Amino acid sequence: MSADTGVTARESELAMLVSSRICHDLISPLGAIGNGLELLELSGTIAGMEMPLLKDSSRSALARINLFRLAFGPASQGQTMAGDEISRICRSSWTSQRVGIDCDLPATTDRRLARLGVLLVLSAETLCPREGHIALAQTSGGRLAATLTAGALREPPGWEDMLTDAEAPLPAAALVHLPLAQRAAAALGRRIEITRHRGAITLAA
Repeated sequence: MSADTGVTARESELAMLVSSRICHDLISPLGAIGNGLELLELSGTIAGMEMPLLKDSSRSALARINLFRLAFGPASQGQTMAGDEISRICRSSWTSQRVGIDCDLPATTDRRLARLGVLLVLSAETLCPREGHIALAQTSGGRLAATLTAGALREPPGWEDMLTDAEAPLPAAALVHLPLAQRAAAALGRRIEITRHRGAITLAA
């Protein structure tokens, strides 16, 4: 955080712990709701179009909570995650959405890198106004790259500065993942680079 925000490193860490606690406490009841809906469907208590809507909403909420827990919660040195688990979290979070996603990550990934990768994906999604596809991969040089391929881009004012400059003004809550991605990269001694291709844009760190 920049000095003029008045937010200390300890306060920033506490904010991440609060986010993690909220997500942790919501995961269990959301999972129970999903299980209850499955039982209701098996018993035939609820029929018709309501059940698919309820089940999809329950799955979507649980998937986003898992995603936010990884993106906005703390990640300590030495913590690791399975690459397949990161892929599962990402794919389930964007199931039947306008944005498709593929992940190609090592079998075991540092949790801090996983957090950075998810924040890069969220940042790439911000640039996609309609249908698109995001590919998250680790390059041969060990960098993480989220590449968005889309027919058009939506570029919020100042978004590039938020990803690359620690002193950039903080955004509204809907774009908080942009400065968080910058800080996650900086904590690993990295800097986010933005590369434009024909019909695609890559965020790499």
